[in-house]
Amino acid sequence: MEENTLVLELSNGSEVKLHEVWCCCDGHKDCGSVVEVFDCETGAILAHFDGALPDLDDEDFDRDKYIKRIESEISWAENY
Repeated sequence: MEENTLVLELSNGSEVKLHEVWCCCDGHKDCGSVVEVFDCETGAILAHFDGALPDLDDEDFDRDKYIKRIESEISWAENY
């Protein structure tokens, strides 16, 4: 798997690839990590949001909660 990527299965059974990138907007005043969400089957981008990929080794990481966040971001992007 590529560096800075993660594949997750959503609650509907579809898989998405999350890819963390560095984004600089407005010159260098507003830089930060962005997570892009791609459909694994089609390669289409479904959403993107500010943040970093989670640390899967963190004992406090809640996979189900994170999947719900991804689904919420996709839903928001579809309705935007």
